[in-house]
Amino acid sequence: MSKVTFSGRHVSISYIWEWYQETEKALRAERKRILDALISHSSIEEVFIGMTREDVYDYFDEHKRELDFLVCFDIISAAEAYLRLDYLSRVYKRLKDPVSREFRALYKEAGSRARLSEDILDAWLEEYPSCKSVIGQFRGVLHLRDWLAHGRYWVPKNIGQKYAPGNVFDIADQLFENLPAEFEWFKQGN
Repeated sequence: MSKVTFSGRHVSISYIWEWYQETEKALRAERKRILDALISHSSIEEVFIGMTREDVYDYFDEHKRELDFLVCFDIISAAEAYLRLDYLSRVYKRLKDPVSREFRALYKEAGSRARLSEDILDAWLEEYPSCKSVIGQFRGVLHLRDWLAHGRYWVPKNIGQKYAPGNVFDIADQLFENLPAEFEWFKQGN
């Protein structure tokens, strides 16, 4: 099997979280600007002409919902990227710890196409059953990822809870805090 070439373009969940906070702040500022312009009868973009205060709130609430979905998806994707990078790195470096041995056996069967939840996370769980709760929580957000990635065309029944970006960030962060691996670099920087 040929090795996967790492792009080096993955981002940390901390970077995504900081970007989200800045973008959310900009969205709130823009809503305030539009509302102030409506009150003072200043010129505004054509899309807002004729809108009531409630219409403006609805407009920006919808944009905030989309931002939240995109950020949840981005955090989950970044976490998946790191878990896959860790899996492949351990295999390529032929590390000797129990998880790496499990990963090498998995790689012989599935190569780089190992499934995240059923293969990679199961290997972590087998070697570190104390991480069952954080792995279970992360598996829960994978249902959200699947729903978002496939266009949200069905009513999700297996998501279990409404996830906000802060919840998803906390779940990914806790996963990396609790798995006994070197995940610290992933949470920092870009």
